[in-house]
Amino acid sequence: MDYRPCLVVMDDSSILTRVYVVEANSYKIVWGVWPWDDRAKSWVSIERVRQIRNSPQRIAPEFANTLYKAGESGMGYVLFTVVLKDGRRLPFVTGNAVDFPAWPEGVSADMVADVIPHEGREYFHHRPPNPTEQSAAYFWCLYRGKT
Repeated sequence: MDYRPCLVVMDDSSILTRVYVVEANSYKIVWGVWPWDDRAKSWVSIERVRQIRNSPQRIAPEFANTLYKAGESGMGYVLFTVVLKDGRRLPFVTGNAVDFPAWPEGVSADMVADVIPHEGREYFHHRPPNPTEQSAAYFWCLYRGKT
């Protein structure tokens, strides 16, 4: 399935900065259930979307592609370390959608220098991930088209 992490402008002028715009049939094949039938997923209707733009909160495509190519770190999750341009290293544990990490205060996507797939497990041996070490909340937005 092609993930298109975007910012969308809705028909009421509200802006959602973390939205995956994906083809509906591909989504159903991969996830097995529509997002509106899955309590764990948030979604918005494509009919309400007026504009689609690049999201400033998404990790750069080359870094996301590195993580997608590396695959899952375990059943249903991806573990990785983000290396910032200033040398700091931030561990993350997300589901299989990796494009919207929950950036800690003072950190943004444009500060990322690299990602290291499957690294950072030692941070979580004796504790669960903090909210800023997971995915940020995001929406699914499905459209009908060719797969």
